[in-house]
Amino acid sequence: MGFTGFLLIMWLAAAAPDDGGTTAQQADGARRLMKAKCGRCHRLHEPAEYSTEEWKQWLDKMRKKVPLTPDQYDTLMSSHHSAPSAPATQTAPSR
Repeated sequence: MGFTGFLLIMWLAAAAPDDGGTTAQQADGARRLMKAKCGRCHRLHEPAEYSTEEWKQWLDKMRKKVPLTPDQYDTLMSSHHSAPSAPATQTAPSR
């Protein structure tokens, strides 16, 4: 895991809400899932790089290439909901 991955895990752990939202354990699971499913083909993208709508669009597009169970999809969407707001439109993921 590189420095970016470490920062993501640390940020998600620190940002974990106390109201039943994403826990540090769930954030770690999301990171491992991203590494296993997404990192095989391209660099891992921080959820904060994209707006919620952009993140959903990319997940919907990528799940056609790499099958995700409904639980895995929900986990990856949750990883975005716990991330800070993203700047405006991003370009396609780079390899």
